[in-house]
Amino acid sequence: NNENTSCKGLRFHIETYGCQMNTSDSEIVRSILCGAGHTPCSSVEEADVILTNTCAIRENAENKIWNRLAYFQSIRKKRQLANDVRA
Repeated sequence: NNENTSCKGLRFHIETYGCQMNTSDSEIVRSILCGAGHTPCSSVEEADVILTNTCAIRENAENKIWNRLAYFQSIRKKRQLANDVRA
């Protein structure tokens, strides 16, 4: 199936907010993604895929994630603009 192989080799970045359980869950996700042939990267600017892991129980973590999502959106817009300029 071509859909399963078209995304091989994506660079991903995981940000974790909240409790220790979230950190454990993020490590599991990281392991699965690496096992599928994807590569972790240290910055969101390098990443093809950005994953955030948080919980709604800790209000501070939830507030942080809303701010990060706005930042991710700005990166997406910059990438679209750069792609338009190259085209």
